Amino acid sequence: MGIGSRNKEDLTHYLNALSGENLPETPQSFAKQAAKYTPPGSAAGSYPNTDLTPAVKAVQTAVQFDPYDNIMWMTSKALDMSPETFEQIITAKKRLIYVSSGGDRTYSVPLPVFGYQLWEQSKADTASIYVQSGTESSPRWISLESMLNAGKFVIY
Repeated sequence: MGIGSRNKEDLTHYLNALSGENLPETPQSFAKQAAKYTPPGSAAGSYPNTDLTPAVKAVQTAVQFDPYDNIMWMTSKALDMSPETFEQIITAKKRLIYVSSGGDRTYSVPLPVFGYQLWEQSKADTASIYVQSGTESSPRWISLESMLNAGKFVIY
């Protein structure tokens, strides 16, 4: 097969956005995982929750940290986590690690968890929790509901 006739899937590479490391992913394995994804119903912007607003200021329970500084968390059992217990657990433990899991995953990347923020829907008595991860220069906010559906939390 000549260079001009290469399939564009042959040129597809998946990279870790933080480190630039090549991930063991193919278009087929990515499509298989993506097909199972449904946006969390409680996420900001998800229909019908287009009117979510911050209920309180963000709560930072620790400073940003690198999960690879101490890898003993890899031997920890998953926490029994739910939206109802999340605030109590993170307030007590301060730093958590989120690890994606599942049979269709070709790799797993730990995310440091060191804060959260409650968002509420103005016409309802419900709140959504957004978990803080990432770095100080590039914070990342992820719906707790979507995290609980795709992985586990362990103590750092």
